[in-house]
Amino acid sequence: MQFSVFAYLQYRKKTTKEGKTENIDMKKTWGQYIAAAGAGIFLAAAAGYQKLPVRAAGEETDSSTGTVQNPVVLNYWIWDDEEYYISKIVDAFEMTHPGIEIELHIMENYIYDDKIKDVVKSEEPVDLLGIRGVTKIVDYQEEGLLLELNDYLARSPLDTTAYGNMFGTYAIDDRYYGLPTRCTCWVLYYNKEIFDAEGVAYPGQMTWEEYARLAKQLTNNGTGDDKIWGGYFADWCYQFAGVQRKNYLYDDDISDTLEGLRLLNRFYNVDKSHPLLSAVMETSDEYLQFFEDGNVAMMPQGEWVAGLIMEDVRNGRKTADWDIAPMPVFEGQDPYSTWGQYQFAGITSECEHPQEAFEFLSWLCGEGGAQIIAGSGNISGYMDDEIREIYRDSLQGKNVDVFFKSQRVLESPPRPEYNEILAEFTDIAEEYLLQNITFEEARAKLEAKRQELYAR
Repeated sequence: MQFSVFAYLQYRKKTTKEGKTENIDMKKTWGQYIAAAGAGIFLAAAAGYQKLPVRAAGEETDSSTGTVQNPVVLNYWIWDDEEYYISKIVDAFEMTHPGIEIELHIMENYIYDDKIKDVVKSEEPVDLLGIRGVTKIVDYQEEGLLLELNDYLARSPLDTTAYGNMFGTYAIDDRYYGLPTRCTCWVLYYNKEIFDAEGVAYPGQMTWEEYARLAKQLTNNGTGDDKIWGGYFADWCYQFAGVQRKNYLYDDDISDTLEGLRLLNRFYNVDKSHPLLSAVMETSDEYLQFFEDGNVAMMPQGEWVAGLIMEDVRNGRKTADWDIAPMPVFEGQDPYSTWGQYQFAGITSECEHPQEAFEFLSWLCGEGGAQIIAGSGNISGYMDDEIREIYRDSLQGKNVDVFFKSQRVLESPPRPEYNEILAEFTDIAEEYLLQNITFEEARAKLEAKRQELYAR
Protein backbone atom coordinates (compact mmCIF):
# COMPACT_ATOMS: atom_id res chain seq x y z
CA MET A 1 0.00 0.00 0.00
CA GLN A 2 1.45 3.38 -1.03
CA PHE A 3 -0.68 5.69 1.08
CA SER A 4 -3.56 5.70 3.50
CA VAL A 5 -6.63 7.10 1.79
CA PHE A 6 -8.41 7.83 5.04
CA ALA A 7 -5.52 9.89 6.37
CA TYR A 8 -5.80 12.26 3.40
CA LEU A 9 -9.53 12.64 3.14
CA GLN A 10 -11.85 14.83 5.18
CA TYR A 11 -15.50 15.31 4.38
CA ARG A 12 -18.35 16.84 6.34
CA LYS A 13 -22.01 16.50 5.42
CA LYS A 14 -25.31 16.30 7.17
CA THR A 15 -28.74 15.12 6.10
CA THR A 16 -31.77 17.03 7.32
CA LYS A 17 -34.99 15.36 8.45
CA GLU A 18 -36.46 16.24 5.07
CA GLY A 19 -33.71 14.21 3.40
CA LYS A 20 -31.83 17.18 1.95
CA THR A 21 -28.06 17.21 1.97
CA GLU A 22 -26.27 20.26 3.33
CA ASN A 23 -22.54 20.86 3.09
CA ILE A 24 -20.94 21.76 6.45
CA ASP A 25 -17.31 21.52 5.46
CA MET A 26 -15.72 19.67 2.61
CA LYS A 27 -11.97 19.50 2.10
CA LYS A 28 -9.67 17.04 0.36
CA THR A 29 -5.88 17.19 0.40
CA TRP A 30 -3.46 14.89 -1.37
CA GLY A 31 0.01 16.25 -2.18
CA GLN A 32 -0.60 19.39 -4.23
CA TYR A 33 -4.18 18.34 -5.01
CA ILE A 34 -6.95 20.53 -3.57
CA ALA A 35 -10.47 20.48 -4.94
CA ALA A 36 -14.00 21.09 -3.79
CA ALA A 37 -15.83 18.27 -5.52
CA GLY A 38 -19.14 18.84 -3.79
CA ALA A 39 -19.88 22.34 -5.04
CA GLY A 40 -22.29 21.03 -7.66
CA ILE A 41 -24.49 18.99 -5.34
CA PHE A 42 -28.15 19.45 -6.12
CA LEU A 43 -31.40 17.70 -5.38
CA ALA A 44 -33.47 15.86 -7.95
CA ALA A 45 -36.86 15.22 -6.37
CA ALA A 46 -38.19 13.02 -9.15
CA ALA A 47 -38.25 9.29 -8.38
CA GLY A 48 -37.37 9.96 -4.74
CA TYR A 49 -33.61 10.15 -5.09
CA GLN A 50 -30.80 12.68 -4.89
CA LYS A 51 -28.46 12.86 -7.86
CA LEU A 52 -24.95 14.04 -7.10
CA PRO A 53 -22.88 14.91 -10.20
CA VAL A 54 -19.18 14.60 -9.42
CA ARG A 55 -17.92 16.36 -12.56
CA ALA A 56 -19.31 16.87 -16.01
CA ALA A 57 -18.42 13.91 -18.22
CA GLY A 58 -16.50 14.77 -21.36
CA GLU A 59 -15.61 18.27 -20.17
CA GLU A 60 -13.07 19.90 -22.53
CA THR A 61 -9.83 20.91 -20.83
CA ASP A 62 -6.30 21.90 -21.82
CA SER A 63 -4.41 18.70 -22.61
CA SER A 64 -1.27 20.19 -21.06
CA THR A 65 -2.86 19.81 -17.63
CA GLY A 66 -3.07 16.04 -17.98
CA THR A 67 -6.84 16.05 -17.41
CA VAL A 68 -8.70 13.33 -19.30
CA GLN A 69 -11.00 15.01 -21.78
CA ASN A 70 -13.46 12.12 -22.24
CA PRO A 71 -13.42 9.97 -19.12
CA VAL A 72 -15.66 6.95 -18.72
CA VAL A 73 -18.66 7.91 -16.59
CA LEU A 74 -20.17 5.19 -14.40
CA ASN A 75 -23.58 5.59 -12.77
CA TYR A 76 -23.68 4.10 -9.27
CA TRP A 77 -26.97 3.81 -7.33
CA ILE A 78 -27.11 3.48 -3.53
CA TRP A 79 -29.54 4.04 -0.65
CA ASP A 80 -29.18 7.20 1.42
CA ASP A 81 -27.74 5.60 4.59
CA GLU A 82 -24.65 4.81 2.52
CA GLU A 83 -24.07 8.28 1.11
CA TYR A 84 -21.90 9.75 3.85
CA TYR A 85 -19.06 7.29 3.29
CA ILE A 86 -19.61 6.20 -0.33
CA SER A 87 -19.22 9.84 -1.43
CA LYS A 88 -15.82 9.92 0.27
CA ILE A 89 -14.80 6.73 -1.53
CA VAL A 90 -15.84 8.20 -4.87
CA ASP A 91 -13.75 11.32 -4.24
CA ALA A 92 -10.69 9.29 -3.23
CA PHE A 93 -11.04 6.89 -6.19
CA GLU A 94 -11.22 9.71 -8.70
CA MET A 95 -8.03 11.27 -7.33
CA THR A 96 -6.07 8.22 -8.45
CA HIS A 97 -8.16 7.14 -11.46
CA PRO A 98 -8.52 10.22 -13.69
CA GLY A 99 -9.98 8.24 -16.58
CA ILE A 100 -13.08 7.18 -14.63
CA GLU A 101 -15.78 9.35 -13.10
CA ILE A 102 -18.53 8.11 -10.80
CA GLU A 103 -21.94 9.72 -10.78
CA LEU A 104 -23.83 8.88 -7.60
CA HIS A 105 -27.59 8.43 -7.58
CA ILE A 106 -28.96 8.32 -4.05
CA MET A 107 -32.37 6.83 -3.42
CA GLU A 108 -34.28 7.11 -0.17
CA ASN A 109 -33.56 4.22 2.15
CA TYR A 110 -37.16 3.11 2.66
CA ILE A 111 -37.99 2.78 -1.06
CA TYR A 112 -34.69 1.42 -2.33
CA ASP A 113 -35.42 -2.31 -2.22
CA ASP A 114 -38.83 -1.84 -3.83
CA LYS A 115 -37.69 0.52 -6.59
CA ILE A 116 -34.11 -0.27 -7.59
CA LYS A 117 -35.05 -3.23 -9.81
CA ASP A 118 -37.47 -1.03 -11.72
CA VAL A 119 -34.72 1.54 -12.22
CA VAL A 120 -32.27 -1.08 -13.53
CA LYS A 121 -34.90 -2.31 -16.01
CA SER A 122 -35.75 1.22 -17.13
CA GLU A 123 -33.90 3.59 -19.46
CA GLU A 124 -32.04 5.15 -16.53
CA PRO A 125 -28.28 4.61 -16.72
CA VAL A 126 -27.24 2.08 -14.06
CA ASP A 127 -23.73 0.63 -14.16
CA LEU A 128 -23.28 -0.30 -10.51
CA LEU A 129 -25.70 -0.63 -7.62
CA GLY A 130 -25.72 -1.25 -3.90
CA ILE A 131 -27.20 -4.61 -2.91
CA ARG A 132 -28.71 -5.01 0.53
CA GLY A 133 -27.90 -8.57 1.55
CA VAL A 134 -27.46 -11.95 -0.07
CA THR A 135 -31.16 -12.57 -0.75
CA LYS A 136 -31.17 -9.51 -3.00
CA ILE A 137 -28.19 -10.86 -4.93
CA VAL A 138 -30.17 -14.05 -5.54
CA ASP A 139 -33.23 -12.04 -6.52
CA TYR A 140 -31.38 -9.77 -8.97
CA GLN A 141 -29.35 -12.61 -10.44
CA GLU A 142 -32.47 -14.66 -11.12
CA GLU A 143 -33.77 -11.82 -13.27
CA GLY A 144 -30.49 -11.50 -15.14
CA LEU A 145 -29.68 -8.04 -13.78
CA LEU A 146 -26.14 -8.70 -12.53
CA LEU A 147 -22.83 -9.33 -14.25
CA GLU A 148 -20.96 -12.47 -13.22
CA LEU A 149 -17.60 -11.50 -11.72
CA ASN A 150 -15.62 -14.78 -11.73
CA ASP A 151 -13.48 -13.95 -14.77
CA TYR A 152 -12.72 -10.47 -13.46
CA LEU A 153 -11.79 -11.84 -10.03
CA ALA A 154 -9.50 -14.44 -11.61
CA ARG A 155 -7.50 -11.67 -13.32
CA SER A 156 -7.57 -9.30 -10.33
CA PRO A 157 -4.95 -8.96 -7.56
CA LEU A 158 -7.80 -8.46 -5.05
CA ASP A 159 -7.22 -10.66 -1.99
CA THR A 160 -10.64 -12.20 -1.35
CA THR A 161 -9.37 -13.99 1.79
CA ALA A 162 -9.57 -10.57 3.48
CA TYR A 163 -13.38 -10.91 3.36
CA GLY A 164 -13.31 -13.63 6.01
CA ASN A 165 -15.20 -16.88 6.36
CA MET A 166 -18.59 -15.62 5.11
CA PHE A 167 -17.25 -14.86 1.60
CA GLY A 168 -18.00 -18.29 0.17
CA THR A 169 -21.53 -18.38 1.59
CA TYR A 170 -23.10 -16.14 -1.03
CA ALA A 171 -21.82 -17.72 -4.24
CA ILE A 172 -24.59 -18.97 -6.51
CA ASP A 173 -23.47 -22.23 -8.13
CA ASP A 174 -19.88 -21.16 -7.40
CA ARG A 175 -20.39 -17.89 -9.26
CA TYR A 176 -20.11 -14.41 -7.76
CA TYR A 177 -22.36 -11.50 -8.70
CA GLY A 178 -21.26 -8.88 -6.17
CA LEU A 179 -18.48 -7.97 -3.74
CA PRO A 180 -18.89 -7.06 -0.07
CA THR A 181 -18.68 -3.38 0.82
CA ARG A 182 -19.25 -3.85 4.53
CA CYS A 183 -20.28 -6.42 7.12
CA THR A 184 -23.32 -6.08 9.30
CA CYS A 185 -23.25 -7.26 12.88
CA TRP A 186 -26.13 -6.85 15.32
CA VAL A 187 -25.26 -5.75 18.86
CA LEU A 188 -26.95 -3.98 21.76
CA TYR A 189 -26.63 -0.19 21.94
CA TYR A 190 -27.33 1.41 25.30
CA ASN A 191 -27.66 4.90 26.74
CA LYS A 192 -25.15 5.25 29.59
CA GLU A 193 -26.91 8.35 30.97
CA ILE A 194 -30.14 6.44 31.62
CA PHE A 195 -28.30 3.63 33.38
CA ASP A 196 -26.35 6.14 35.47
CA ALA A 197 -29.51 8.02 36.45
CA GLU A 198 -31.17 4.79 37.59
CA GLY A 199 -28.05 3.50 39.35
CA VAL A 200 -28.08 0.38 37.19
CA ALA A 201 -24.87 -1.33 36.03
CA TYR A 202 -24.13 -1.14 32.31
CA PRO A 203 -25.21 -4.28 30.45
CA GLY A 204 -22.78 -7.03 29.52
CA GLN A 205 -23.70 -10.36 28.00
CA MET A 206 -27.35 -10.93 28.93
CA THR A 207 -29.97 -13.48 28.06
CA TRP A 208 -33.10 -12.28 26.29
CA GLU A 209 -35.02 -12.90 29.52
CA GLU A 210 -32.63 -10.61 31.40
CA TYR A 211 -32.94 -8.02 28.65
CA ALA A 212 -36.76 -8.12 28.85
CA ARG A 213 -36.74 -7.61 32.61
CA LEU A 214 -34.20 -4.80 32.41
CA ALA A 215 -36.12 -3.03 29.64
CA LYS A 216 -39.27 -3.11 31.75
CA GLN A 217 -37.35 -1.79 34.78
CA LEU A 218 -35.93 1.16 32.82
CA THR A 219 -39.23 2.21 31.23
CA ASN A 220 -40.78 5.21 32.96
CA ASN A 221 -44.29 6.69 32.99
CA GLY A 222 -43.32 9.94 31.29
CA THR A 223 -44.89 11.37 28.16
CA GLY A 224 -43.53 13.25 25.18
CA ASP A 225 -39.90 14.29 25.55
CA ASP A 226 -39.87 12.92 29.11
CA LYS A 227 -40.76 9.38 28.05
CA ILE A 228 -38.01 6.79 28.52
CA TRP A 229 -38.43 3.44 26.81
CA GLY A 230 -36.45 0.53 28.16
CA GLY A 231 -35.89 -0.80 24.65
CA TYR A 232 -36.57 -0.19 20.99
CA PHE A 233 -36.96 -2.97 18.42
CA ALA A 234 -37.18 -1.79 14.81
CA ASP A 235 -39.78 -3.05 12.35
CA TRP A 236 -37.50 -5.48 10.59
CA CYS A 237 -35.81 -8.82 11.36
CA TYR A 238 -38.82 -10.27 13.19
CA GLN A 239 -37.22 -13.69 12.54
CA PHE A 240 -34.21 -12.80 14.72
CA ALA A 241 -34.71 -15.55 17.30
CA GLY A 242 -34.57 -18.25 14.67
CA VAL A 243 -31.63 -16.78 12.80
CA GLN A 244 -29.60 -16.31 15.98
CA ARG A 245 -29.92 -20.07 16.53
CA LYS A 246 -29.36 -21.00 12.85
CA ASN A 247 -33.04 -21.74 12.33
CA TYR A 248 -34.42 -20.46 9.02
CA LEU A 249 -37.97 -20.12 7.81
CA TYR A 250 -37.69 -23.06 5.40
CA ASP A 251 -36.61 -25.50 8.16
CA ASP A 252 -39.03 -28.20 9.25
CA ASP A 253 -38.99 -26.96 12.84
CA ILE A 254 -39.35 -23.18 13.21
CA SER A 255 -40.15 -23.16 16.92
CA ASP A 256 -37.21 -20.84 17.62
CA THR A 257 -38.61 -18.26 15.21
CA LEU A 258 -42.06 -18.53 16.78
CA GLU A 259 -40.55 -18.10 20.24
CA GLY A 260 -39.08 -14.84 19.00
CA LEU A 261 -42.53 -13.62 17.95
CA ARG A 262 -43.82 -14.25 21.45
CA LEU A 263 -40.85 -12.34 22.85
CA LEU A 264 -41.50 -9.36 20.57
CA ASN A 265 -45.15 -9.39 21.60
CA ARG A 266 -43.99 -9.23 25.21
CA PHE A 267 -41.81 -6.20 24.46
CA TYR A 268 -44.48 -4.32 22.50
CA ASN A 269 -47.79 -5.31 24.03
CA VAL A 270 -47.39 -7.04 27.40
CA ASP A 271 -44.54 -5.34 29.23
CA LYS A 272 -44.96 -2.19 27.13
CA SER A 273 -41.25 -1.59 27.53
CA HIS A 274 -40.80 -0.79 23.83
CA PRO A 275 -42.80 1.60 21.63
CA LEU A 276 -45.80 -0.14 20.09
CA LEU A 277 -45.08 -1.63 16.67
CA SER A 278 -47.71 0.66 15.12
CA ALA A 279 -45.73 3.68 16.36
CA VAL A 280 -42.44 2.14 15.23
CA MET A 281 -43.82 1.56 11.74
CA GLU A 282 -45.11 5.13 11.50
CA THR A 283 -41.73 6.60 12.44
CA SER A 284 -39.35 3.86 11.30
CA ASP A 285 -36.89 6.34 9.81
CA GLU A 286 -36.58 8.13 13.19
CA TYR A 287 -35.27 5.24 15.30
CA LEU A 288 -31.82 6.80 15.47
CA GLN A 289 -33.21 10.16 16.54
CA PHE A 290 -35.12 8.56 19.44
CA PHE A 291 -31.92 6.93 20.67
CA GLU A 292 -29.71 9.99 20.17
CA ASP A 293 -32.24 12.23 21.93
CA GLY A 294 -32.11 10.06 25.06
CA ASN A 295 -35.57 8.48 24.93
CA VAL A 296 -34.38 4.87 24.60
CA ALA A 297 -32.26 2.94 27.11
CA MET A 298 -31.35 -0.07 24.93
CA MET A 299 -31.64 -0.80 21.23
CA PRO A 300 -30.69 -4.00 19.37
CA GLN A 301 -29.34 -2.76 16.04
CA GLY A 302 -26.63 -3.23 13.46
CA GLU A 303 -23.10 -1.87 13.34
CA TRP A 304 -24.14 0.86 10.89
CA VAL A 305 -25.80 2.73 13.78
CA ALA A 306 -22.37 3.42 15.31
CA GLY A 307 -21.21 5.00 12.07
CA LEU A 308 -24.37 7.10 11.75
CA ILE A 309 -24.06 8.37 15.33
CA MET A 310 -20.40 9.28 14.87
CA GLU A 311 -21.22 11.09 11.64
CA ASP A 312 -23.91 13.08 13.47
CA VAL A 313 -21.39 13.95 16.19
CA ARG A 314 -18.89 15.13 13.57
CA ASN A 315 -21.64 17.31 12.14
CA GLY A 316 -22.27 18.97 15.51
CA ARG A 317 -25.33 17.04 16.69
CA LYS A 318 -25.57 16.52 20.45
CA THR A 319 -26.25 12.89 21.23
CA ALA A 320 -26.71 10.85 24.39
CA ASP A 321 -23.62 9.17 25.85
CA TRP A 322 -23.72 5.61 24.54
CA ASP A 323 -21.81 2.39 24.20
CA ILE A 324 -22.13 -1.16 22.90
CA ALA A 325 -22.79 -4.53 24.56
CA PRO A 326 -23.13 -8.03 23.10
CA MET A 327 -26.47 -9.00 21.65
CA PRO A 328 -28.60 -10.84 24.24
CA VAL A 329 -28.68 -14.60 23.70
CA PHE A 330 -31.09 -17.37 24.56
CA GLU A 331 -30.56 -19.61 27.57
CA GLY A 332 -27.73 -22.06 26.93
CA GLN A 333 -26.51 -20.27 23.81
CA ASP A 334 -22.85 -19.33 23.35
CA PRO A 335 -21.91 -15.77 24.41
CA TYR A 336 -21.55 -13.23 21.61
CA SER A 337 -23.89 -15.17 19.31
CA THR A 338 -25.59 -12.79 16.91
CA TRP A 339 -26.44 -12.38 13.25
CA GLY A 340 -25.26 -10.34 10.31
CA GLN A 341 -24.49 -10.41 6.63
CA TYR A 342 -22.64 -8.58 3.92
CA GLN A 343 -23.85 -5.53 2.11
CA PHE A 344 -22.72 -5.62 -1.49
CA ALA A 345 -22.08 -3.69 -4.64
CA GLY A 346 -22.48 -5.24 -8.06
CA ILE A 347 -22.22 -4.43 -11.76
CA THR A 348 -25.32 -4.57 -13.92
CA SER A 349 -25.45 -6.98 -16.83
CA GLU A 350 -26.14 -4.07 -19.20
CA CYS A 351 -23.13 -2.00 -18.10
CA GLU A 352 -21.34 -0.65 -21.19
CA HIS A 353 -17.97 -0.35 -19.45
CA PRO A 354 -17.63 -3.51 -17.35
CA GLN A 355 -13.82 -3.40 -17.08
CA GLU A 356 -13.85 0.15 -15.70
CA ALA A 357 -16.81 -0.73 -13.48
CA PHE A 358 -14.85 -3.65 -12.03
CA GLU A 359 -11.84 -1.38 -11.51
CA PHE A 360 -14.02 0.85 -9.32
CA LEU A 361 -15.81 -2.09 -7.68
CA SER A 362 -12.55 -3.78 -6.65
CA TRP A 363 -11.26 -0.46 -5.24
CA LEU A 364 -14.52 0.21 -3.40
CA CYS A 365 -14.52 -3.32 -1.94
CA GLY A 366 -10.75 -3.55 -1.49
CA GLU A 367 -8.14 -1.90 0.71
CA GLY A 368 -8.74 1.66 -0.46
CA GLY A 369 -12.47 1.65 0.11
CA ALA A 370 -12.15 -0.35 3.32
CA GLN A 371 -9.96 2.34 4.91
CA ILE A 372 -12.67 4.93 4.33
CA ILE A 373 -15.52 2.63 5.37
CA ALA A 374 -13.72 1.78 8.62
CA GLY A 375 -12.77 5.41 9.21
CA SER A 376 -16.44 6.33 8.89
CA GLY A 377 -17.37 4.00 11.75
CA ASN A 378 -18.48 0.98 9.72
CA ILE A 379 -17.12 -2.56 9.52
CA SER A 380 -15.71 -3.03 6.05
CA GLY A 381 -16.13 -6.32 4.24
CA TYR A 382 -12.42 -6.26 3.46
CA MET A 383 -10.50 -6.40 6.74
CA ASP A 384 -6.88 -6.53 7.87
CA ASP A 385 -5.00 -5.38 11.00
CA GLU A 386 -4.50 -1.82 9.75
CA ILE A 387 -8.15 -1.39 8.80
CA ARG A 388 -9.20 -2.87 12.13
CA GLU A 389 -7.19 -0.17 13.93
CA ILE A 390 -8.69 2.56 11.76
CA TYR A 391 -12.12 1.29 12.79
CA ARG A 392 -11.19 1.31 16.48
CA ASP A 393 -9.93 4.88 16.20
CA SER A 394 -13.08 6.02 14.40
CA LEU A 395 -15.33 4.96 17.30
CA GLN A 396 -13.34 6.94 19.86
CA GLY A 397 -13.08 4.55 22.79
CA LYS A 398 -16.34 2.64 22.34
CA ASN A 399 -16.42 -1.07 23.13
CA VAL A 400 -15.68 -2.15 19.56
CA ASP A 401 -14.29 -5.50 20.72
CA VAL A 402 -17.92 -6.61 20.89
CA PHE A 403 -18.00 -6.52 17.09
CA PHE A 404 -14.78 -8.48 16.71
CA LYS A 405 -15.75 -11.11 19.31
CA SER A 406 -19.24 -11.64 17.91
CA GLN A 407 -20.05 -14.97 16.28
CA ARG A 408 -22.33 -14.09 13.41
CA VAL A 409 -24.91 -16.32 11.79
CA LEU A 410 -25.78 -15.44 8.19
CA GLU A 411 -28.97 -13.38 8.42
CA SER A 412 -30.45 -14.56 5.13
CA PRO A 413 -29.39 -17.68 3.21
CA PRO A 414 -28.72 -17.55 -0.57
CA ARG A 415 -31.81 -19.52 -1.55
CA PRO A 416 -34.16 -18.32 -4.31
CA GLU A 417 -37.36 -19.07 -2.37
CA TYR A 418 -36.25 -17.35 0.83
CA ASN A 419 -37.32 -13.83 -0.18
CA GLU A 420 -40.87 -14.99 -0.76
CA ILE A 421 -41.28 -16.91 2.49
CA LEU A 422 -39.64 -14.04 4.41
CA ALA A 423 -42.12 -11.56 2.92
CA GLU A 424 -45.05 -13.80 3.89
CA PHE A 425 -43.67 -14.26 7.39
CA THR A 426 -43.17 -10.51 7.82
CA ASP A 427 -46.81 -9.81 6.91
CA ILE A 428 -48.09 -12.47 9.32
CA ALA A 429 -45.73 -11.34 12.10
CA GLU A 430 -46.98 -7.77 11.80
CA GLU A 431 -50.61 -8.89 11.90
CA TYR A 432 -49.88 -10.68 15.16
CA LEU A 433 -47.71 -7.96 16.72
CA LEU A 434 -50.30 -5.32 15.83
CA GLN A 435 -52.80 -7.54 17.71
CA ASN A 436 -55.00 -8.17 14.70
CA ILE A 437 -54.70 -11.96 15.02
CA THR A 438 -53.80 -14.35 17.85
CA PHE A 439 -50.54 -16.25 18.13
CA GLU A 440 -52.27 -19.50 17.18
CA GLU A 441 -53.79 -17.85 14.12
CA ALA A 442 -50.39 -16.48 13.15
CA ARG A 443 -48.76 -19.90 13.50
CA ALA A 444 -51.48 -21.56 11.44
CA LYS A 445 -51.28 -18.92 8.68
CA LEU A 446 -47.52 -19.22 8.51
CA GLU A 447 -47.59 -22.99 8.28
CA ALA A 448 -50.23 -22.84 5.53
CA LYS A 449 -48.10 -20.38 3.56
CA ARG A 450 -45.01 -22.54 4.00
CA GLN A 451 -46.84 -25.59 2.71
CA GLU A 452 -48.23 -23.63 -0.23
CA LEU A 453 -44.82 -22.26 -1.22
CA TYR A 454 -42.94 -25.52 -0.93
CA ALA A 455 -45.60 -27.50 -2.79
CA ARG A 456 -44.71 -25.62 -5.97
